[in-house]
Amino acid sequence: MKQEFFWPIYSQIEKEFIEVSYCINIDCHQLNVYSIKIADLILRTVSECENIAKAICKREGSEFLDKKGNPIRRTYFPHYMDAIDSIFSIKSKLVSFDFDNADENTFDQKLMPFYREKDGDSLKKWSWYDAYNAIKHDRVENYRKANLNNLINAMAALFLLNIYYSDKVVYDADGFDSYKLMEPIDQLSKVFSIQWSIDLSSYDGRSIGDDKVGFFDPVSYARVASEFSTYLISYDQFVKTDSDKGYDFLQQLQSSIVIANEDGSFTKAYEDIEPTDKKTLVKAVARIPRAK
Repeated sequence: MKQEFFWPIYSQIEKEFIEVSYCINIDCHQLNVYSIKIADLILRTVSECENIAKAICKREGSEFLDKKGNPIRRTYFPHYMDAIDSIFSIKSKLVSFDFDNADENTFDQKLMPFYREKDGDSLKKWSWYDAYNAIKHDRVENYRKANLNNLINAMAALFLLNIYYSDKVVYDADGFDSYKLMEPIDQLSKVFSIQWSIDLSSYDGRSIGDDKVGFFDPVSYARVASEFSTYLISYDQFVKTDSDKGYDFLQQLQSSIVIANEDGSFTKAYEDIEPTDKKTLVKAVARIPRAK
């Protein structure tokens, strides 16, 4: 079983944030509340963002070149995020603040933690990342930046990066209910949720979840929402299930077994068995799309 290096740390930070919520009533009027505990959580959260962003880039084989095409000697978090955005368009992805122990109107819109507004010819810094660096280098001078608003946005960024690092594929072999399909992803956090929509290339007009559609037009929604969605749901697709992976492993194992002959040569024990790439047709599958 693959060891999880990042989710446990995010889960611990989220747990401590929930504990903070019992001391501070979280609503739109409290977002500028600051404290030593919030400073500690921001430092840990953004440091983890830097680590996981670097890990994603390493997995994807990202290269960092200057304008002349030469390797950049020192790479920093913004370099990593530019590389990740070129693969996943992460800067446009939305995160919902769905925390039960907070006022539902704490934010007037969904969070977009990696979006950067233009400032003349350059781009503005992420406020939560700017706060992190300010607190890290001079906590006394910048302690007011250790506030709930920066913490929540930093945690949203870390949550999103964990989703992309996991790159999990979820599927339903028997049904088309998209809400049921997305439950494993929705259950990853008690504070945040990501956006998902339908991959229109595989959509044929079916319901997206029993009686939850009503007058809602999923096609019109998907045309708008896909840009902001972390997951896209496709229908009637072939995927490699856990059973398929087990079957492929056994086939590869059997095909590699050889028998030693008296003359010193080797013969395959199972001549008719070759490695396979088995996949199963499922009703619905959700994947993280990559930029085209």
